[in-house]
Amino acid sequence: MKSEPIQTEGAAGLDIKTEVAVEEFWQTYRPPMRGEYHGRCNNALCTGVDARWYNVASTLYYCDDCAQRINERCRQLGGREICELYD
Repeated sequence: MKSEPIQTEGAAGLDIKTEVAVEEFWQTYRPPMRGEYHGRCNNALCTGVDARWYNVASTLYYCDDCAQRINERCRQLGGREICELYD
């Protein structure tokens, strides 16, 4: 029975151990991105940080001010609030 050769190089051209370490570091230490929990607000015109309001329609997070404006607009249109605070 012939065995498969052991892969020693990853997709990025680095050795497997280094590539795994880089990926683990990136997943652990990267700052939250726009629209992620405790990241930047998902509203492109907003510079708000610490996005804690989850929008059930977009499935992304918004800052306090933007979430309140979204919910207010929903109420004005006769619908239910779609941003929920996650703390």
